[in-house]
Amino acid sequence: MDKRPLFPLFFAIFNATLGMGIVAPFLPLYAQHFGASSAAIGLVFGVFALSRSLLLPVVGRLSDRWAKKPFIAGGLLLFSLSSLAYLLCRDVPQLIGARVLHGLAAALVMPASLAYMGELSPKGREAGHM
Repeated sequence: MDKRPLFPLFFAIFNATLGMGIVAPFLPLYAQHFGASSAAIGLVFGVFALSRSLLLPVVGRLSDRWAKKPFIAGGLLLFSLSSLAYLLCRDVPQLIGARVLHGLAAALVMPASLAYMGELSPKGREAGHM
């Protein structure tokens, strides 16, 4: 099996996973900097999970119907834009918006890249590549 097509997918999945988790330890401090209450900090975390969870099944179906690469590329682009959005935030509502964008990015990358990984993996060895 030619493993070259798998390396960009590993890169995409690694970046998406890293991008989802690397900001988490800093978000409460960042939100507190804007004067966020405990409830607002919870909302900052919750909107990411909500936007991602609502969009995962939709994006999964769409990427199964159409090509997966545009979803992966679009999601990676949105990860970059959401990182920039964090830097540009000036208040809690903007931070919440950045988290929604981040959740959308995660919903675009993960199902499409994992499904594509399954398609490229040898029959019966899909789990080993995941």
